[in-house]
Amino acid sequence: MGDSVYNCCKLKDLVSTYMDELAVNGYFSGSILVGYKGEKLINQGYGYACHQYDVKNTRCTKFKIGSLTKAFTAMAVLQLEEQGKISLTDSLSKYIVDFPSGSKITIQQLLNHTSGIKDFVCDPQYWTKTMRLPTTLESTINLFKNLPLNFEPGTKFEYSNSNYTILAYLIEKVSITSYEEFLKHNIFEPLGMENTGCDDGKAIIKNYAEGYTIWKNLKHADFIDMSIAKGTYGLYSTVEDLYIWHKALYTEKLVSKKQLDKMFNICNGACGFDWFCELQCFNSIQKKKMYHFGDVNGYVSFFSRYVEDDLAIIVLSNFNLTPIEKISDDIAKIVFGEKVDNSKRYEAKEVPTSLKNVITGDFNSCSDVQLSLSIEEGKIYLTIPKRYDVLYKYEMVATDVAMDKIKFRTKFVDETVILDFKQDGTIKLTHIDAYNNHIKAEKR
Repeated sequence: MGDSVYNCCKLKDLVSTYMDELAVNGYFSGSILVGYKGEKLINQGYGYACHQYDVKNTRCTKFKIGSLTKAFTAMAVLQLEEQGKISLTDSLSKYIVDFPSGSKITIQQLLNHTSGIKDFVCDPQYWTKTMRLPTTLESTINLFKNLPLNFEPGTKFEYSNSNYTILAYLIEKVSITSYEEFLKHNIFEPLGMENTGCDDGKAIIKNYAEGYTIWKNLKHADFIDMSIAKGTYGLYSTVEDLYIWHKALYTEKLVSKKQLDKMFNICNGACGFDWFCELQCFNSIQKKKMYHFGDVNGYVSFFSRYVEDDLAIIVLSNFNLTPIEKISDDIAKIVFGEKVDNSKRYEAKEVPTSLKNVITGDFNSCSDVQLSLSIEEGKIYLTIPKRYDVLYKYEMVATDVAMDKIKFRTKFVDETVILDFKQDGTIKLTHIDAYNNHIKAEKR
């Protein structure tokens, strides 16, 4: 057996073992594909696409991919420019004549998030009202069109979904076809991405995962009418289709190399047109990572491309608290020869009633994060704010128990909680998330 074949087999075993450790305690629900130098090290689903009917995730399961959508929107704009129908130096006012400050904003500034336009998702009514209602691109643009800019166009980078809503509108206006049809005929069909498309919330999409969140137990994520997401976070796909996309970005199948270079040109903190860039060090060797995170109700996704090494790590999950960036980075460490300790197995221990009676209540931290512990039907729950400061509640299971210290692992979410009981009656709490971030709090 040649060295390259041996190394590939070894990497497959290491990556599979890593994922199996996550799966054994339910810490990953979704699909993952890792492609390295033309070989798929793993291409597999874990957990359930639908808990209600016990349907498992597979390598063919479709997921909402959130903001990974934006790279496809950017590609459509580059195609239109190559066809001579639009120019990145055009001002926005050329296409939306009544857009305030439109004469100062270029198409390129929309693409690389330097326009200064406010993000409509940051409006307080977005979560409670806006995302739940059917809309059109024009109506969504009207939500932010007349708001003052956050900064002078071109002077700084600030991520804004609004930019890509406008770009979807421009694609439709310039191509005289729908955004959905343009992507289908100009990107998905030419590449053979048969399991990727726009979710309009009405069409029946086979092999589609349900999106989940948690409050005590797994719950369906809040409803979102996907018309609000067009151009920004409205696509669904599979890990296999996204791997096709990854490979196509090495070629000129969709646009010329000149256009591709624009997409990946580092500018103002972003890497070209909705790809971010980061240098990571593995065994003292720097690697360039191009990546993007996706997030939409009940789904998270992470797409890492180590372009110079032909490594793609595609992680799609239908549970919104999955630490997908950590999973992606750990797998990159494995591929590039670093050791990763990923043991997740534990044995549940009983907490004495005398200790259960004193640990409930609020714990206050110096960082103003308030955590609380509660006991319901004999189970111990942690309540904590997480992404977007939304509160989540999930069960803790004791793994080490002494009269002065208890160590817990949390269910569904890959986290550790340690309680230290001090002689003065103070209880110190340490919360450690999957990224090894620590929150220290106490209760007197």
